[in-house]
Amino acid sequence: MNRVREVKLWLPLCVCVFMLCIPASVWAKASSKQTKVAQAMVHQPPMRGGKKDPKKNAKEDTISGVHGLLNLTLSYNLLGLRAIGAIGWRQRLYKSNNKILRENFFGAHAIARLTPAWLEGGAVLALQPITILKLRLAYRYRIQIPLFFSGGTFDTIEQAKSAFDPVKAHTEGEQVLRDRIQKVQDDNGGGRVLPASHILSADLTFRFKLKGILLLVNARYSKWFTGHGQTDKYKAFYEGGHDMIFSNEEDFFMIEGVTGYESGAFRYMVMVSYRNALNAGSEYFRIGPAFQWSIAPAWGWFKKPSLLVLANWYLAHNWRGRDFVPLIGARLGGEF
Repeated sequence: MNRVREVKLWLPLCVCVFMLCIPASVWAKASSKQTKVAQAMVHQPPMRGGKKDPKKNAKEDTISGVHGLLNLTLSYNLLGLRAIGAIGWRQRLYKSNNKILRENFFGAHAIARLTPAWLEGGAVLALQPITILKLRLAYRYRIQIPLFFSGGTFDTIEQAKSAFDPVKAHTEGEQVLRDRIQKVQDDNGGGRVLPASHILSADLTFRFKLKGILLLVNARYSKWFTGHGQTDKYKAFYEGGHDMIFSNEEDFFMIEGVTGYESGAFRYMVMVSYRNALNAGSEYFRIGPAFQWSIAPAWGWFKKPSLLVLANWYLAHNWRGRDFVPLIGARLGGEF
Protein backbone atom coordinates (compact mmCIF):
# COMPACT_ATOMS: atom_id res chain seq x y z
CA MET A 1 0.00 0.00 0.00
CA ASN A 2 2.82 2.44 0.83
CA ARG A 3 4.35 1.85 -2.61
CA VAL A 4 0.97 2.60 -4.27
CA ARG A 5 0.59 5.83 -2.25
CA GLU A 6 4.12 6.88 -3.24
CA VAL A 7 3.30 6.32 -6.92
CA LYS A 8 0.11 8.38 -6.57
CA LEU A 9 2.04 11.19 -4.92
CA TRP A 10 4.87 11.28 -7.45
CA LEU A 11 2.72 10.86 -10.60
CA PRO A 12 1.32 14.44 -10.67
CA LEU A 13 4.72 15.87 -9.77
CA CYS A 14 6.25 14.03 -12.75
CA VAL A 15 3.49 15.38 -15.00
CA CYS A 16 4.34 18.96 -13.99
CA VAL A 17 8.09 18.33 -14.50
CA PHE A 18 7.30 16.95 -17.98
CA MET A 19 5.26 20.10 -18.72
CA LEU A 20 8.25 22.21 -17.72
CA CYS A 21 10.44 20.29 -20.17
CA ILE A 22 8.10 20.72 -23.18
CA PRO A 23 9.21 24.25 -24.08
CA ALA A 24 12.88 23.72 -23.16
CA SER A 25 14.10 22.86 -26.66
CA VAL A 26 12.21 25.82 -28.13
CA TRP A 27 13.75 28.15 -25.54
CA ALA A 28 17.29 27.10 -26.55
CA LYS A 29 16.72 27.98 -30.22
CA ALA A 30 14.88 31.28 -29.70
CA SER A 31 16.67 34.61 -30.08
CA SER A 32 16.36 37.34 -27.47
CA LYS A 33 14.10 39.34 -29.80
CA GLN A 34 11.64 36.43 -29.95
CA THR A 35 11.33 35.98 -26.20
CA LYS A 36 8.04 37.07 -24.69
CA VAL A 37 7.09 36.68 -21.07
CA ALA A 38 3.48 35.85 -20.24
CA GLN A 39 0.99 37.22 -17.77
CA ALA A 40 -0.58 34.66 -15.40
CA MET A 41 -3.04 32.44 -17.24
CA VAL A 42 -5.34 31.03 -14.58
CA HIS A 43 -5.02 33.14 -11.44
CA GLN A 44 -4.55 36.39 -13.39
CA PRO A 45 -6.27 37.59 -16.59
CA PRO A 46 -4.34 37.41 -19.90
CA MET A 47 -2.25 40.37 -21.00
CA ARG A 48 -3.44 42.78 -23.64
CA GLY A 49 -2.53 42.33 -27.28
CA GLY A 50 -1.33 44.95 -29.71
CA LYS A 51 1.84 47.01 -29.98
CA LYS A 52 3.00 49.22 -27.13
CA ASP A 53 4.70 52.58 -27.24
CA PRO A 54 8.08 52.24 -25.45
CA LYS A 55 8.18 55.95 -24.61
CA LYS A 56 4.74 55.82 -23.05
CA ASN A 57 5.66 52.72 -21.03
CA ALA A 58 8.79 54.42 -19.72
CA LYS A 59 6.78 57.35 -18.34
CA GLU A 60 3.58 55.59 -17.28
CA ASP A 61 3.57 53.14 -14.35
CA THR A 62 0.64 50.78 -14.96
CA ILE A 63 1.41 48.62 -11.91
CA SER A 64 1.53 50.94 -8.88
CA GLY A 65 -1.80 51.96 -7.41
CA VAL A 66 -5.18 50.54 -6.47
CA HIS A 67 -5.75 47.12 -7.99
CA GLY A 68 -8.53 44.55 -7.88
CA LEU A 69 -9.70 41.24 -9.33
CA LEU A 70 -13.19 39.85 -9.92
CA ASN A 71 -14.07 36.30 -11.06
CA LEU A 72 -17.36 34.41 -11.43
CA THR A 73 -17.17 30.62 -11.77
CA LEU A 74 -19.79 27.98 -12.66
CA SER A 75 -19.14 24.23 -12.52
CA TYR A 76 -20.73 20.77 -12.65
CA ASN A 77 -19.38 17.72 -10.79
CA LEU A 78 -18.81 19.46 -8.37
CA LEU A 79 -21.98 21.52 -8.96
CA GLY A 80 -21.16 25.05 -7.86
CA LEU A 81 -21.32 28.80 -8.25
CA ARG A 82 -18.48 30.93 -6.90
CA ALA A 83 -17.72 34.65 -6.82
CA ILE A 84 -14.19 35.79 -5.96
CA GLY A 85 -13.12 39.39 -5.41
CA ALA A 86 -9.97 41.16 -4.26
CA ILE A 87 -9.03 44.80 -3.82
CA GLY A 88 -5.85 46.40 -2.56
CA TRP A 89 -2.65 48.21 -3.50
CA ARG A 90 0.35 47.29 -5.63
CA GLN A 91 3.69 49.09 -5.65
CA ARG A 92 6.42 48.65 -8.25
CA LEU A 93 9.77 47.57 -6.75
CA TYR A 94 12.07 48.96 -9.46
CA LYS A 95 12.01 50.15 -13.08
CA SER A 96 13.30 47.99 -15.92
CA ASN A 97 12.70 47.61 -19.65
CA ASN A 98 13.85 43.99 -19.60
CA LYS A 99 10.88 41.71 -20.29
CA ILE A 100 11.85 39.27 -17.55
CA LEU A 101 12.33 42.04 -14.96
CA ARG A 102 9.85 44.81 -15.73
CA GLU A 103 6.68 43.23 -14.22
CA ASN A 104 7.66 43.49 -10.55
CA PHE A 105 5.70 44.61 -7.50
CA PHE A 106 4.73 44.19 -3.87
CA GLY A 107 1.00 44.03 -3.18
CA ALA A 108 -1.47 43.74 -0.32
CA HIS A 109 -5.10 42.80 -0.98
CA ALA A 110 -8.26 42.04 0.94
CA ILE A 111 -10.03 39.02 -0.54
CA ALA A 112 -13.53 37.55 -0.36
CA ARG A 113 -15.07 34.37 -1.75
CA LEU A 114 -18.78 33.58 -1.73
CA THR A 115 -20.64 30.41 -2.71
CA PRO A 116 -24.10 29.06 -1.79
CA ALA A 117 -22.38 26.66 0.66
CA TRP A 118 -19.64 28.76 2.32
CA LEU A 119 -18.14 32.22 2.55
CA GLU A 120 -14.58 33.36 3.14
CA GLY A 121 -12.63 36.53 3.86
CA GLY A 122 -8.98 37.32 4.41
CA ALA A 123 -5.83 39.10 3.28
CA VAL A 124 -3.02 38.33 0.82
CA LEU A 125 0.53 39.68 0.58
CA ALA A 126 2.18 39.20 -2.83
CA LEU A 127 5.81 39.66 -3.87
CA GLN A 128 6.75 39.45 -7.56
CA PRO A 129 10.49 40.21 -7.89
CA ILE A 130 10.55 39.34 -11.61
CA THR A 131 7.87 38.74 -14.24
CA ILE A 132 8.03 34.96 -14.19
CA LEU A 133 8.02 34.35 -10.42
CA LYS A 134 5.58 35.29 -7.65
CA LEU A 135 5.22 34.45 -3.94
CA ARG A 136 1.97 34.89 -2.01
CA LEU A 137 1.24 34.60 1.72
CA ALA A 138 -2.38 34.59 2.88
CA TYR A 139 -4.67 34.30 5.89
CA ARG A 140 -8.32 33.38 5.33
CA TYR A 141 -11.29 32.56 7.51
CA ARG A 142 -13.92 30.24 6.01
CA ILE A 143 -17.33 29.38 7.46
CA GLN A 144 -19.91 27.06 5.98
CA ILE A 145 -23.50 28.12 5.27
CA PRO A 146 -26.29 25.61 6.14
CA LEU A 147 -27.07 24.73 2.51
CA PHE A 148 -26.17 21.94 0.06
CA PHE A 149 -23.28 19.77 1.36
CA SER A 150 -22.34 21.96 4.33
CA GLY A 151 -22.21 20.12 7.64
CA GLY A 152 -20.88 16.81 6.34
CA THR A 153 -18.89 15.96 9.46
CA PHE A 154 -17.59 12.53 10.50
CA ASP A 155 -16.64 10.94 13.83
CA THR A 156 -13.26 9.74 12.50
CA ILE A 157 -11.20 9.92 9.33
CA GLU A 158 -11.61 6.16 8.85
CA GLN A 159 -15.40 6.55 8.97
CA ALA A 160 -15.25 9.29 6.33
CA LYS A 161 -13.14 7.17 3.98
CA SER A 162 -15.13 3.95 4.35
CA ALA A 163 -18.44 5.76 3.76
CA PHE A 164 -17.51 6.19 0.08
CA ASP A 165 -15.98 2.74 -0.56
CA PRO A 166 -19.09 1.22 -2.22
CA VAL A 167 -19.81 4.30 -4.35
CA LYS A 168 -19.77 3.74 -8.14
CA ALA A 169 -20.99 7.13 -9.43
CA HIS A 170 -20.60 10.77 -8.42
CA THR A 171 -24.34 11.03 -7.72
CA GLU A 172 -24.06 8.14 -5.24
CA GLY A 173 -21.20 9.90 -3.48
CA GLU A 174 -23.26 13.05 -3.15
CA GLN A 175 -26.12 11.01 -1.68
CA VAL A 176 -23.72 9.57 0.93
CA LEU A 177 -22.95 13.16 1.93
CA ARG A 178 -26.64 14.07 2.15
CA ASP A 179 -27.36 11.03 4.33
CA ARG A 180 -24.45 11.85 6.62
CA ILE A 181 -25.52 15.50 6.94
CA GLN A 182 -29.03 14.36 7.92
CA LYS A 183 -27.62 11.89 10.49
CA VAL A 184 -25.46 14.58 12.12
CA GLN A 185 -28.37 17.00 12.06
CA ASP A 186 -30.64 14.49 13.81
CA ASP A 187 -27.95 13.80 16.43
CA ASN A 188 -27.72 17.51 17.24
CA GLY A 189 -31.33 18.51 17.72
CA GLY A 190 -32.14 19.30 14.10
CA GLY A 191 -29.37 21.85 13.51
CA ARG A 192 -26.45 21.45 11.16
CA VAL A 193 -22.92 21.31 12.54
CA LEU A 194 -21.02 23.87 10.45
CA PRO A 195 -17.21 23.76 10.30
CA ALA A 196 -15.31 27.06 10.53
CA SER A 197 -11.65 27.16 9.45
CA HIS A 198 -8.62 29.40 9.96
CA ILE A 199 -6.30 28.96 6.96
CA LEU A 200 -2.65 29.98 6.54
CA SER A 201 -1.16 29.45 3.08
CA ALA A 202 1.90 30.10 0.92
CA ASP A 203 1.90 29.98 -2.91
CA LEU A 204 4.80 29.96 -5.36
CA THR A 205 3.98 30.60 -9.04
CA PHE A 206 6.20 30.25 -12.12
CA ARG A 207 4.90 31.41 -15.53
CA PHE A 208 6.09 32.39 -19.01
CA LYS A 209 5.18 32.60 -22.70
CA LEU A 210 7.62 31.90 -25.55
CA LYS A 211 6.67 32.06 -29.25
CA GLY A 212 3.05 31.36 -28.31
CA ILE A 213 3.88 28.46 -25.97
CA LEU A 214 2.37 29.01 -22.51
CA LEU A 215 3.34 27.56 -19.14
CA LEU A 216 2.16 28.11 -15.58
CA VAL A 217 2.96 26.06 -12.47
CA ASN A 218 1.55 27.00 -9.06
CA ALA A 219 2.37 25.18 -5.81
CA ARG A 220 0.58 25.80 -2.50
CA TYR A 221 1.00 24.63 1.07
CA SER A 222 -1.66 25.54 3.61
CA LYS A 223 -2.39 24.79 7.25
CA TRP A 224 -6.04 24.41 8.32
CA PHE A 225 -7.40 24.75 11.86
CA THR A 226 -11.09 23.79 11.93
CA GLY A 227 -13.68 23.74 14.70
CA HIS A 228 -17.32 22.69 14.80
CA GLY A 229 -18.69 25.12 17.38
CA GLN A 230 -19.65 23.45 20.65
CA THR A 231 -19.71 20.04 19.00
CA ASP A 232 -16.03 19.27 18.57
CA LYS A 233 -16.40 15.49 18.81
CA TYR A 234 -16.15 15.24 15.01
CA LYS A 235 -12.61 14.63 13.72
CA ALA A 236 -13.13 14.98 9.95
CA PHE A 237 -15.39 16.92 7.57
CA TYR A 238 -16.23 17.49 3.92
CA GLU A 239 -14.42 20.63 2.68
CA GLY A 240 -16.49 21.97 -0.20
CA GLY A 241 -13.93 24.46 -1.51
CA HIS A 242 -11.50 21.70 -2.48
CA ASP A 243 -14.18 18.97 -2.69
CA MET A 244 -12.23 16.67 -0.33
CA ILE A 245 -12.32 15.08 3.11
CA PHE A 246 -10.20 17.05 5.62
CA SER A 247 -9.17 16.40 9.21
CA ASN A 248 -9.76 19.19 11.73
CA GLU A 249 -6.07 20.10 11.71
CA GLU A 250 -4.93 19.62 8.15
CA ASP A 251 -1.70 20.00 6.20
CA PHE A 252 -2.77 20.61 2.62
CA PHE A 253 -0.58 20.52 -0.49
CA MET A 254 -1.64 21.50 -4.02
CA ILE A 255 0.21 21.79 -7.32
CA GLU A 256 -1.46 22.97 -10.53
CA GLY A 257 -0.01 23.17 -14.02
CA VAL A 258 -1.15 24.67 -17.32
CA THR A 259 0.57 24.39 -20.68
CA GLY A 260 -0.70 25.27 -24.13
CA TYR A 261 -0.53 27.57 -27.12
CA GLU A 262 -1.73 31.13 -27.70
CA SER A 263 -3.04 32.28 -31.10
CA GLY A 264 -4.41 35.81 -31.21
CA ALA A 265 -7.08 36.22 -28.54
CA PHE A 266 -7.39 32.45 -27.94
CA ARG A 267 -5.49 29.99 -25.77
CA TYR A 268 -5.65 26.20 -26.11
CA MET A 269 -4.40 24.47 -22.97
CA VAL A 270 -4.05 21.30 -20.92
CA MET A 271 -4.63 21.65 -17.17
CA VAL A 272 -3.46 19.42 -14.31
CA SER A 273 -4.50 19.74 -10.65
CA TYR A 274 -3.18 17.56 -7.81
CA ARG A 275 -4.22 18.04 -4.18
CA ASN A 276 -3.39 16.08 -1.05
CA ALA A 277 -4.89 16.45 2.42
CA LEU A 278 -1.91 14.85 4.13
CA ASN A 279 -3.40 14.22 7.58
CA ALA A 280 -6.68 12.84 6.25
CA GLY A 281 -4.95 10.81 3.54
CA SER A 282 -7.33 12.25 0.95
CA GLU A 283 -6.13 12.75 -2.65
CA TYR A 284 -7.50 14.66 -5.63
CA PHE A 285 -6.03 14.48 -9.14
CA ARG A 286 -7.64 15.66 -12.39
CA ILE A 287 -6.47 16.49 -15.91
CA GLY A 288 -8.08 17.74 -19.12
CA PRO A 289 -8.30 20.40 -21.84
CA ALA A 290 -9.17 24.07 -21.39
CA PHE A 291 -9.90 26.99 -23.69
CA GLN A 292 -9.50 30.70 -22.87
CA TRP A 293 -10.76 33.71 -24.82
CA SER A 294 -9.41 37.21 -24.19
CA ILE A 295 -12.66 39.03 -24.94
CA ALA A 296 -11.57 42.70 -25.12
CA PRO A 297 -8.96 45.12 -23.74
CA ALA A 298 -11.60 46.54 -21.37
CA TRP A 299 -15.30 46.87 -20.57
CA GLY A 300 -15.25 50.34 -19.07
CA TRP A 301 -13.65 50.05 -15.63
CA PHE A 302 -13.43 46.24 -15.98
CA LYS A 303 -10.09 45.51 -17.68
CA LYS A 304 -8.86 42.47 -19.59
CA PRO A 305 -12.09 40.41 -19.40
CA SER A 306 -11.58 36.75 -20.30
CA LEU A 307 -13.63 33.57 -20.49
CA LEU A 308 -12.16 30.20 -19.48
CA VAL A 309 -13.91 26.89 -20.25
CA LEU A 310 -12.59 23.47 -19.15
CA ALA A 311 -13.39 19.76 -18.96
CA ASN A 312 -11.25 17.76 -16.51
CA TRP A 313 -11.43 14.05 -15.66
CA TYR A 314 -10.74 12.74 -12.15
CA LEU A 315 -7.90 10.24 -11.76
CA ALA A 316 -8.04 10.31 -7.94
CA HIS A 317 -10.85 11.41 -5.62
CA ASN A 318 -12.82 10.21 -2.59
CA TRP A 319 -15.64 9.19 -4.94
CA ARG A 320 -15.67 11.22 -8.18
CA GLY A 321 -14.26 9.77 -11.38
CA ARG A 322 -15.60 6.24 -10.92
CA ASP A 323 -18.29 6.90 -13.55
CA PHE A 324 -15.90 8.88 -15.83
CA VAL A 325 -18.09 12.00 -15.60
CA PRO A 326 -15.77 15.06 -15.87
CA LEU A 327 -15.64 18.32 -14.02
CA ILE A 328 -17.07 20.91 -16.43
CA GLY A 329 -16.46 24.55 -15.59
CA ALA A 330 -16.51 28.10 -16.91
CA ARG A 331 -15.01 31.28 -15.46
CA LEU A 332 -15.56 34.90 -16.46
CA GLY A 333 -12.93 37.16 -14.92
CA GLY A 334 -10.92 40.34 -15.15
CA GLU A 335 -9.30 43.10 -13.14
CA PHE A 336 -9.84 46.74 -12.27
